[in-house]
Amino acid sequence: KAIDVFAEFERNLVPFKKLVHEALESAANDSGVAACEHCRPHDGVTLPIELP
Repeated sequence: KAIDVFAEFERNLVPFKKLVHEALESAANDSGVAACEHCRPHDGVTLPIELP
């Protein structure tokens, strides 16, 4: 049932957000990632949207 799917999604949303935030913080604090040019294949690519 759809209600069961939505309930399960709601139960997992907060832990998922926490996991994503932890991963982003870990990547931001890892100087090796920021210095790695191979990790930036998007450099020079024209995006179809304007970034803030």
